[in-house]
Amino acid sequence: MKFARLEILDQGVPKELPSPLANSSESLIRKRIEKGQFHITNHNVQVNGCAVPSMKALFMVFAQEQSPYLAIAMHGPDNQVMVCIWDMVRSKEVAKIHTGLGVTDVCMMLKSGSASSQKFSLTSHQFSLLCPNEHPTGDIEFFKWKLNLDPNCGELLELSAAEKQCLIIDPEIAANESHVDLTLMTQATGQMHVIQFSSYQIQEWASEKRCSIIIVDGTDDQPRLLKRVALPTLPNGFPKLTDYKNEKYLFYHYSSDSDKDTLEENKVWFFDILQEKIIEDYRMADMCELTQQPCCNSEDNNPDRHLLCAYDGRFDLGRNQFIVFKEFLSGFVIFQYDDDDENGRKKPRIVNKGSMFCHLSTRSTFLLLNGVIFATCQKETEMMPLTPDSVVHRYEHDNDAMELIAVDLEVKQGQTLTSFGVSAHENSKLLLNETHRAIIYQLKDHFSGWPTLRSVTDTTLVMQSTKSAYIKIDLGISPEAIAHAEAEAMYAKQMEKEKALTKAEETKRKVKAKEKAKKEAKEKIVQKYFNSDEHTVQGPIYNWKRSWGFMRPKGEAKVLENIFVHYSNIVDAPPRKSIKNGIWVKCKVTKDEDRANFKAVDILLVPKPEPLNGTPTSVPQSRNGGSTTSSRGGREGSKGRHGGRGRRRGGGGGSGGGGGANKTT
Repeated sequence: MKFARLEILDQGVPKELPSPLANSSESLIRKRIEKGQFHITNHNVQVNGCAVPSMKALFMVFAQEQSPYLAIAMHGPDNQVMVCIWDMVRSKEVAKIHTGLGVTDVCMMLKSGSASSQKFSLTSHQFSLLCPNEHPTGDIEFFKWKLNLDPNCGELLELSAAEKQCLIIDPEIAANESHVDLTLMTQATGQMHVIQFSSYQIQEWASEKRCSIIIVDGTDDQPRLLKRVALPTLPNGFPKLTDYKNEKYLFYHYSSDSDKDTLEENKVWFFDILQEKIIEDYRMADMCELTQQPCCNSEDNNPDRHLLCAYDGRFDLGRNQFIVFKEFLSGFVIFQYDDDDENGRKKPRIVNKGSMFCHLSTRSTFLLLNGVIFATCQKETEMMPLTPDSVVHRYEHDNDAMELIAVDLEVKQGQTLTSFGVSAHENSKLLLNETHRAIIYQLKDHFSGWPTLRSVTDTTLVMQSTKSAYIKIDLGISPEAIAHAEAEAMYAKQMEKEKALTKAEETKRKVKAKEKAKKEAKEKIVQKYFNSDEHTVQGPIYNWKRSWGFMRPKGEAKVLENIFVHYSNIVDAPPRKSIKNGIWVKCKVTKDEDRANFKAVDILLVPKPEPLNGTPTSVPQSRNGGSTTSSRGGREGSKGRHGGRGRRRGGGGGSGGGGGANKTT
């Protein structure tokens, strides 16, 4: 099977590369995606050599830029948050941060602000977080830990709690501010922190809004405010950060208000943070015209036709490009910019545009790498239109299957890489590669949100699957290595099945052996007592029906189970009425031909063995006076309905005493 898979994978590798473009790594990656030449594995973050339990994991933080590190926050000792820095390339824990912050405080930080705001930032050089005050004011609390990670050093870096640092970002903000939203961004080099600050204060007659970018020095131990850059003031809402790369930022604004001025402000801004200027802005209506959307082909000139034209933007992680796209990729435009343009005079130029259909939505995670879109989307519900009554139950579909897709914008072709279910049962319903059926996607709490998709290298992607695990997609692995890895995975899976099957067979064999031993022991005991003049059995009578009943043998003879007892087989039998349930008998055992079980013969009425307290129990006296009755039985027999008769039988044979013995038993 390994060599068969190798042959299939090898068919997608070009044997001859006719052009330099075809020899590029980007072309090879496109070819591998088309032919399915990639490998997907699931990895658990480990702390102290053990996988992090999902109940102790709080959330994950991935670096915005290409980085091999991720940070996982956990519920540590003393109800404090502990952060582990994990190397995804080496699959190794490289740093541990004892933050000294309470779990409750950190969870409240996650819930504060808008859904798009982020309070944590991770780079290859440091981990930082900002903590807004409980009452909105112009200052924030800032924490940061420098990560001096040496790949050649195998020692674990442990960092203690950082000193809380206060930073005033706007002294004019009053304590009664109605809305304050903060978003933390850190440059890849760690030399500067960028904080987007939005505030909204209700005045007596109007509302006062502020939206600005605060640049903080990231090299000093004490944060220092370098500059404040004001963002455009909009009549409705704020510019929202959608992506950033180095010193370039993309903001967007969308409002469904039909006001003409509002529609004019539905834009995507390309912003240079160092130059403190907007290099270019793109009206969403203009993007519709560039991509020839149906709303632009309408005969009327009603401006309301652009109300549903919402665009977003992303940077290309591998190129100096960014994309402005519409939902479902029904329209997209790719721009090329010069990163070395110091004066910002060169406008970005269009390198590609078009339209296609891809089931991306606002809930999808999205990244652009060398002209290829990698995104996550819900597998079924995103494609199916919802009825009006099902909109209320929208969140019932949050746990549906999800798929990872790749879209090549140059050829306008999309492909599903794999699909993930929320459980092994749901995975069995999906058409997946056999080696990927064990990988599940399960993020159910609102702190985790939609899965994070990031790029480690140009050929390696990672995606969060649970609160303590992530999925690695390797696009640079050779076909031979893929075939070998898949064969090893299938072999390991088969070994697990065989191990489970062997264990089940061993359990079944032990059960059969136990049953056989029990049966042999029973047969041995049966042969010992069956038709034997030497060995007898003892036990109480039960289910007595005036003249017949059954006996439960005790001791090793209990394997004989129920033995049939008949009054005619009792030696020196007392009156029938005196024999009751519970009377102890001793007998020999033979075969009952009529009932296909054992039958008691030569039955003798004997005293019940003494219990632990040493109190003897009597049985009815036989006609030869071999057995005696208890004093209580004799007294109760003398007080029966036929007192005189009872006394006579009690004196002669103990019939009344037999009745008393039954009551005693």
